[in-house]
Amino acid sequence: MKHSHQLALKPGYSIFFGQVWFKDKVATIGTGLGLTDMVYPFVIAENAADAEELLRFRYEGRGDFPEIRLIKVAPGLNQDINRYVDPEKMTGFKAGALR
Repeated sequence: MKHSHQLALKPGYSIFFGQVWFKDKVATIGTGLGLTDMVYPFVIAENAADAEELLRFRYEGRGDFPEIRLIKVAPGLNQDINRYVDPEKMTGFKAGALR
């Protein structure tokens, strides 16, 4: 998806695809997943370990999400941030993207 303004990743940052498994089911609004024990967020980080840490910080210890069972991250197949829908909603956007 093209944006009216072009975005770029800061040098050294990449987009990662995350998989977060919870110990219990969670209702996901607006994702099309409904009631699930897994979500698939995208993350902008300098490396996989940082991406996992950002996801853990986003979901862990919050009352609206159950306890995390497992987190996996892998480099996103597409590293062009302008090709994503709502990249501003990606975890790590403020730290890793340039307007």
